[in-house]
Amino acid sequence: MNNTLVSDYCFKHLQCEYDDRIEQFINKIENLLNADKINSYILDRLLNDKEKYDYDGCIIVLSPKHKIIFLDCKNDKEKFEIFIDDILQNIDHLSTKFDYKPLIGRKREWNNANIVYKSNIEEFVDDLEFNMHLTEIDGLEAQKTKLLISLFINNPNDTKNIKTLEADNNLTRIKNKIQLFDCKQLNIIHENKEQKQIAIQGLSGTGKTELLFHKLKDTYLASTECKIAFTCYSNVLANHLKTRIRNFFDCMRVEKQIDDEKLKILKAWGSITYEEGVYSAICKHYEIPFQAWSKNITFDKVCKNALESLSTKNIESYLFDYIFIDESQDFPKSFFELCSKVTKEKIYIAGDIFQNIFDTEINTDEIDFSLNRCYRTDARTLMFGHAIGMGLFEDKKINWLEEKQWEQCGYKYNCKENDIIELTREPLKRIAGIDQEQSIFLETSKDLKDSIVKIILNLKDTYKDLEAHDICIIFNDISMYDFVPILEEEIYSKTKFECNRAYETKQMKNNKVFITNQNNVKGLEFPFVICVAQNIINNKNIPFRNALYMSITRSFLQTYLLLDSEYEDVDNIKKGLDNINKQYKIITKKPTKEEYIEIANNIKSFKEKLSSTFDEEVDKIFAKLKYTGEAIRKAKKAIEELNFYKEKDLLKTEEYLKSNKQYYE
Repeated sequence: MNNTLVSDYCFKHLQCEYDDRIEQFINKIENLLNADKINSYILDRLLNDKEKYDYDGCIIVLSPKHKIIFLDCKNDKEKFEIFIDDILQNIDHLSTKFDYKPLIGRKREWNNANIVYKSNIEEFVDDLEFNMHLTEIDGLEAQKTKLLISLFINNPNDTKNIKTLEADNNLTRIKNKIQLFDCKQLNIIHENKEQKQIAIQGLSGTGKTELLFHKLKDTYLASTECKIAFTCYSNVLANHLKTRIRNFFDCMRVEKQIDDEKLKILKAWGSITYEEGVYSAICKHYEIPFQAWSKNITFDKVCKNALESLSTKNIESYLFDYIFIDESQDFPKSFFELCSKVTKEKIYIAGDIFQNIFDTEINTDEIDFSLNRCYRTDARTLMFGHAIGMGLFEDKKINWLEEKQWEQCGYKYNCKENDIIELTREPLKRIAGIDQEQSIFLETSKDLKDSIVKIILNLKDTYKDLEAHDICIIFNDISMYDFVPILEEEIYSKTKFECNRAYETKQMKNNKVFITNQNNVKGLEFPFVICVAQNIINNKNIPFRNALYMSITRSFLQTYLLLDSEYEDVDNIKKGLDNINKQYKIITKKPTKEEYIEIANNIKSFKEKLSSTFDEEVDKIFAKLKYTGEAIRKAKKAIEELNFYKEKDLLKTEEYLKSNKQYYE
């Protein structure tokens, strides 16, 4: 029997050898668990358990909707009972270590017939469906069992914020969520591939960052001498990761203190003065020229120049042993090549497969692990984000995936008459007790400030335990800098919630509403997201649509998309959303050959813009808007002071220059 097998919903990891007859019994159990479509596990000991046991004839079946099932394969009742007691003693020790006891009680309180079930495997499988039915549980016992399962599979949850396992509303359930890794996620953690560069691709909310944390922890603990870097592109996310990684290590009860010299959490670029970037650390270590950020250079060119400089050197010492890269879709391939050049062992690269397919034509053969089950966001919100991002409800689509690519993103592809395409997505039971009628809301209004405040007030009325930091407001396509101070005053006046201008602070703050633009929200998540995108229909800009998809999918519970009420085409989007909410189905029309050509040309043009500098693109906007001479000089100074160059937001830059031209002429 293969020791580790990964199927759709059942992770099987067996360290002992079993004869063909027992293997057939185990396979029958596995098939039944797969049919339930709930993440389940078949083990013969705790995952990562190095202890040697006197008995190797027990199978453990774990499923959140069933008791913990111990099955005796060798008919030795005495050794079977001793083995169970040893396993449960280890679980009880882990329960103490991870502060589970206030929630599940002592061993004597949960080691009973309500949670633990014992049987002979032959008798159990003889009437498998009936016996599985006998072991079904729900309510408080199911929640306790789920926590116990997390210890069996080495996936302990942070319980410090869980006040009770019995919640009376969806927000509390979200905050008290118990997360269990699925089969593919466990496979990423436990499979060790030989190649140097390991690519993990997945949709928003599939757990990529959490998986990187687990690989990071295991790598850090494996050696006292390893030099490790963890990096991402966004400054806000990098600052947030510093806190998250330390909290994760605390949650996992890592006794080894984090050594800042051995484990560096860095931005990608950094500066020559402060060694807070991977690139700047490389330049300093290998004594090659450092190129500071400027509006005239891309990160791709910076990395290529660094590679060229390194090619003339004989690299005898590696700067890092391991590098972990989050949100890889933000980076050019040259950055991965640069990291590989200076890393001795492995590079783990995690990114969003949908954004990668959207931006460029990627080779899916280069992906080592693919994740398409979203546990953060409701399936309907994810579907709507994809549809809006690609313009699927509009006459002219922005992009289109082939059938295989849709399937890689977790969709079932069905071509009907007249090239009507139905894309369906299986809803996941993300959190016990949550059954939402709707997770994505589309609203139109001329008074944006009033609409936002009404949403917050409604949330306060609905969720009594709502806190200000549960809410995120993302501005995607309007000039927000003059509007936000007015909005802040109105929010505080009507709700008493203070606000955090995250596009300035570059960090999360407790008890404050998180307000940002699309450039500072990547990798973050909130129970509620208010996404402002007034001018969707007329905006076919690929980066804007990509950012909009990312913004929509930041929510655990609900996303509100606010549009301008004057756009007639909003009706098509409303109709598309209605199909998603009622049928979990995107209904759209396949592009014609002519439309394919137009889509391909638009993407080609987008790629060409990526290869040019932001300054070159701004010059094109000046030419388009007929700016000249002194007006260009004054306007350039203004948009640089407003950080438009640093954010590389062409849409916002063009809007600003168009609206304010009279001030510079």
